[in-house]
Amino acid sequence: VLYCCHSRTIRHQSEVNHQSVKFMGACFSGCCLQHLETETTILCPRDAVWREFMDFEGHAKWNEILRISQSPSATEHPSAEVKRVPKVGDVIHVAFLKNSMSFDPVVLQVDHHATESVFRWKGTVFCEGCFDGEHYFSFSHRILDDPSHREADSATSVKHGERFSGCLVWVLYPCRTCVWLGDTRRNFESFNAQLKHHCEELPMSHPQLRMT
Repeated sequence: VLYCCHSRTIRHQSEVNHQSVKFMGACFSGCCLQHLETETTILCPRDAVWREFMDFEGHAKWNEILRISQSPSATEHPSAEVKRVPKVGDVIHVAFLKNSMSFDPVVLQVDHHATESVFRWKGTVFCEGCFDGEHYFSFSHRILDDPSHREADSATSVKHGERFSGCLVWVLYPCRTCVWLGDTRRNFESFNAQLKHHCEELPMSHPQLRMT
């Protein structure tokens, strides 16, 4: 009897602690929200850039930074699901190749509109409210400054960033020279550069507009 009571007490204590961490994270999220964003311009039509980005299976041909796929834990028939475009609420699998880190975030947004295309997910470290990240890719038409470019409307502005929130952000983020932040920015910029190079090599890109 004493053992059963002790076990229930420990289990209850664990649940209380977990809920407390989530509550503390929610309280800190508002004041500890931080934002990291990178940007590049790709001299290729937005629809083509979006299509190449959303072809996650094809990333292996040009992307050395990360892999995006359907989460095995959320898929009963992997062969049928792997080519399906993720929808809001889906769990996907993201693996960063350089540091061998992987996680299964939830898709928050998949939009392909006339003016902007967005793919966004949310990942969590430890538990929700500790260290959360909303990772996003935004694609929009870009008009270049040089009016001599007749096909300037075929350029694409890519914004690639992440919004960090949670109680641990308060500890980690203020140190802007810390390793994880620098590595994160470099990974984002490397991904952007590889996507840019890949898309500008496509037949529908415009070699005469390429930037050096």
